[in-house]
Amino acid sequence: MSTSHKKEDASARVTYPLPTNSQPKSLVTACDEYATTVLANPDIANHPEVAAAANAVKAQAKSVGDNVGDIATEEAVLTGLRAKRTAGALLLRLTHANMESLVNLAVAGDKTKAATWGGKIASRTFFATTTDAPAEAMATAKGNAAVEARCKAEKGVICYLMQMGTDPAHAEAWPQPFISGGCKHTFEGLTVGQKVYLRIAIVRTGGVQGKWSDMLEVTVS
Repeated sequence: MSTSHKKEDASARVTYPLPTNSQPKSLVTACDEYATTVLANPDIANHPEVAAAANAVKAQAKSVGDNVGDIATEEAVLTGLRAKRTAGALLLRLTHANMESLVNLAVAGDKTKAATWGGKIASRTFFATTTDAPAEAMATAKGNAAVEARCKAEKGVICYLMQMGTDPAHAEAWPQPFISGGCKHTFEGLTVGQKVYLRIAIVRTGGVQGKWSDMLEVTVS
């Protein structure tokens, strides 16, 4: 049976392994560390061409690193803008529903009056207006310093209000609720081990906000 083994080259050859291009931060770190090590060699003064090459690597690593940082910053800005757009669109729907409700109060069911307001008169499915609290409201620790609030989805909903705070006795002092288009929302960037409280309400067709759910308690993990 034959066996295989590695055989060293007769002459030494140095290699500096690199991560893939899909890991730009690791690539930058590795190249900068290799170049720093090369420049620290006691014999570097006798090899100016090596010093120049190492300094070129460090310069390019900085350029790529700056670019990676710029991309991360822009992505964070875009994430914030998208969240703002989503919340803004939902708030727009809410204010629109309020306007529509007030116009219909002014019309009072008169088709002639209705025609003067410029809207469409059409048959549609109406959902019974209720101020009930959401069903099956719950809060769950999701790990990674995040918790999720959710409830049973309903028809005829404009939006769901998800609110979180740390003092269950003074919910009126909590930050403004998150306006969600769906029946669940994840709060992120919390403090692990901290106890937080959440509550949910539904704004239904006609701009009617229902009652808040019971206080939901969860410990961040």
